[in-house]
Amino acid sequence: MVLQEGTLPLRPAGQVDGSLEHRPTSTLIWPVDEPPTRDNTILVDPYFTANSFGAAEAVLSHMKLSFGDIGRVFVTHKHFDHLPHYPSDARAAPTRRFEPKTDESFAGLKAIPCPGHAEDLRALVFTSHALEQIWVVADAVLDEEWLKAWKCYWPNNYSRAEILDTWRSVAMILAAADVILPGHGAPIRVTAALLEQLIVSFPKAELAADCHDVEESLRGRLLALSQNG
Repeated sequence: MVLQEGTLPLRPAGQVDGSLEHRPTSTLIWPVDEPPTRDNTILVDPYFTANSFGAAEAVLSHMKLSFGDIGRVFVTHKHFDHLPHYPSDARAAPTRRFEPKTDESFAGLKAIPCPGHAEDLRALVFTSHALEQIWVVADAVLDEEWLKAWKCYWPNNYSRAEILDTWRSVAMILAAADVILPGHGAPIRVTAALLEQLIVSFPKAELAADCHDVEESLRGRLLALSQNG
């Protein structure tokens, strides 16, 4: 469940939407065959503002839960806007870190390195009850508009190597995911139409000529989707 849909004021063309807060998408994960409890829940990138925390509390309340009922948190990378952050008056909030390699009770979850935006960035990957591959990727993909524009978050002053790593991480995600949960936006479904659009626009991306393997990966996934109907 998306507990908080992220937003990002800075847009790919350079404009700033002052009506939006800078906050990440925060996702609550638990086993499909169990009710969510403190023992089986993981909250990804739990950075909440005073405004968004109340809305998230309301979502949890409908599930007969509170923040105090969430057992663990997973941080995709160490940028401030993805680290645990709750309003000062929050009564209870989870802080216990989850690591897939050390917690065998969540064997269905994998942490996949996605360098570029941040060297330590990892996606949390799992199979849904509908047998879809869900990739919670944080800022490896900022949101759908940024993805379609093939733009990096330029305030970070990416190096050449980081830009190439970013595009290759994006390609890896698109080659495997059925649904992408980006760092600052709504879920993105990977479809043939989306892949076709990205393939056409990729040559306009910075340093696209230096990573032809990105387009090859996208074409491979497009062919696979076409063959599967």
